[in-house]
Order: sequence, then structure tokens, then C-alpha cells
Amino acid sequence: QIKLKEAESCAELSEPTTDPEHSGRDLRAEIRKLKKAYKALSSQKESEVSALLAEKDFVWNQYKTMEKDYETLLKKKKMEAAQATEAAEKLQQKVEELQLQVVAQKKDDDVGRLQAEANDAKKKMLVLEDKLQKMHSLVSEKDDEIQKLKSGHLQASQKRKKDISGTHRRSRSEGPSVRGKSKGIPRRQMAEEDQPETSQKRQCASSLSSGLALRRCSSRMTHLKPASSSSSPAPQQVLFHSSFKVPKLKAPAPPPPPPS
Repeated sequence: QIKLKEAESCAELSEPTTDPEHSGRDLRAEIRKLKKAYKALSSQKESEVSALLAEKDFVWNQYKTMEKDYETLLKKKKMEAAQATEAAEKLQQKVEELQLQVVAQKKDDDVGRLQAEANDAKKKMLVLEDKLQKMHSLVSEKDDEIQKLKSGHLQASQKRKKDISGTHRRSRSEGPSVRGKSKGIPRRQMAEEDQPETSQKRQCASSLSSGLALRRCSSRMTHLKPASSSSSPAPQQVLFHSSFKVPKLKAPAPPPPPPS
């Protein structure tokens, strides 16, 4: 720009004069100056263009380098993302496996606890079966005692009937005087005979009540027995037969009045 201004100022100074020779020399001088200015301006423009081209190449190279770096970084990030996804999937798989292990362990614990409870129940069942067997044995013993008491009661009643019939026969065979004297003796004998019979009847009633209590307890134990043992029930002892009747207890005879 400075050289162009100088050329313009030279052109302004070189005005045509009246002298042709002088004006020709001035024109040639101005042409030379213009050529020099053009050369200087062209060289300057060329240098500016070369500088711009060099800057363009530098920027292009920088762009290519940045693009390569970006592509490398993008590939790296994609690989990291893939690795992170794979690690997350593995972690999820491990979590699921741990959950399955926890569930399996819990099931094993539940199975062990149920087995322990089943063993305890079996032990209790065996204890109850032993108690039930003992109760059945006691009931059978009470049945034997009741049978013995029944037989003793029958023998005593038969003996008492025989004694009473014999006493009536003697009283009929004897006279009225002897019957009046011996009036108090049979009554006393009958009262003495009735006393052991009454005590036997009371013992029989107490045995019957205890036998009934044992029978109720054994029925309760049978209801408490688990369903698993129902397939092989123990033989039950019969406490009373269908033909058995409870004997009626007679009130003891009042003592005879003292002889007057």
C-alpha cells in the first residue's frame, strides 16, 4: 500500500510539460517506477499468498491431527463403554447367582429346621406311645382286678344267700321259744356278714371309678396320637364287656336293738 501511494504521488507529479523531450524522459521514469512498484506489490502479494497457503496447510494438518485424535478417543471410549457394559452384565450375573445361593441356603435351612422339628415330633410321638402302652397295661390290670372283684362279689352273694336260707330253715325247725331267744342272733350275724360285703362293694365302686378315669385318659392319649401311627394301631384292651352291669350297692343294715 505504501508503494502504491508512492506511485500515485509520482504519477501526480509527472504532469505533461510543454517540452516533449523532457516529457518523454519523465514518462519513461514513471514507467520504470511503476514497474518497480508493480514488482514490489506482486512480490508482496505472492509472499502474502504463500503465507496464507502455508497457514492453510498448517490448519489443515492440525485439523487432520485433531480428527485422528478424536477418532482414536472415540474408539477408546467405545471400548471402555463395551468393557463397562460387559462388567455390568457380569456383576448382574454374579448378583443373580448370589441371590440364588441365598435362596438355596434359606431353603436348606428351612429343610434342616423342618427335619429337626420332625425328629422332635417323632421323639414326642414315641414318648406318647410308651405312655399309651403303659396306660393300656394299667387298664388291663384294672380290668383283671374288676373281674376278680366281680367273681368275689358273686361268691360272697351266693354264700350270703346260702347262709340266709340256712338260717331260715333253722328258725322254722326250732320252736317259737327258741325262735324268740335267737331272734337277735341272726340279725347280728347278718349285719356282720353284710359289713364285709359292703366294704367289698365300696372297693369295687372305687376301682370302677379309677378304671373309668384311666379309660378316659387312654382315650385322650389315643386322640393325641399322630396320624402317622394310625397305620399300625396298638391292640386296645377292653375295660368293660357289653354284658357287664354295675352292681347296686345296698345300704348297711341297721344294728339290732339291744335285748330288753
